[in-house]
Amino acid sequence: MNYSKDGVTVAAMFDSAHPKKSGKCSVKIRVTYNRVRHYYPTGKDLMPAEWDALPTTKARALVEIRKDIESSYQIVRTAVEDLLMRGIFSLENLNNRLKRAGGDTLNIAFEGKIAEMKAQERIGNMMAYRVVMKGIERFAGPRVPLSSVSVDWIRRYEKFLLKEGKSRTTVGIHMRHIRAILNDMKRCGKILEAQYPFGRGRYEIQAGEGRKLALTLEQIGQIANYEDGTEATAKYRDYWLFLYLCNGINVADFVKLRYRDGCRQ
Repeated sequence: MNYSKDGVTVAAMFDSAHPKKSGKCSVKIRVTYNRVRHYYPTGKDLMPAEWDALPTTKARALVEIRKDIESSYQIVRTAVEDLLMRGIFSLENLNNRLKRAGGDTLNIAFEGKIAEMKAQERIGNMMAYRVVMKGIERFAGPRVPLSSVSVDWIRRYEKFLLKEGKSRTTVGIHMRHIRAILNDMKRCGKILEAQYPFGRGRYEIQAGEGRKLALTLEQIGQIANYEDGTEATAKYRDYWLFLYLCNGINVADFVKLRYRDGCRQ
């Protein structure tokens, strides 16, 4: 969690200079510009040994804390990048931006998650979160307070998506991404359990509308014997047949196959 551009650096830091009575120290996000430093709280306190273990730990509790710190870092970094891109960066403008947003809007939370996915090169996930964020902004604008995301808000957003012509499957995708964001916000104390809109007795995400489709043997034979005289068609027909004969092998696994893989005993 280190970022540097145009003389601005953003990093997560362990404030060991100010230990608490418990021996724990606060984790903060430090922004440095023109040798001036500003610190933004993450709401997380750790023992020195926990901080040292944080980057590689597999302990569930510490993994959750690491995710929360990364989320706080991404919120600050996203604000810094936006101000730099617009050519108006200053620590005062950053303070005003974070004070105004405070990570307390659904939009900013999505921006932080999108930046996190981009940094991790998880482009597919990044694009999915971006699509959902655009849908939210069409429905409720560029500033949706987390406190306003209630069961009623979620249900109204569902109706909005259905009115746009979205399927139940697409609605479910939107709701699962919103739920993931709110889970992050709940972990870092941005919303309370009482504010959380998902779950039994609240809003329950419906299963998608699956379609069970099957080809007949005659149809499969027609595909296997199809010819139009072009090499491209023959190649893609053979690809399809290979996937079929491998019981529907995942395409991502298929493209990684090598000739030697077929020689294994």
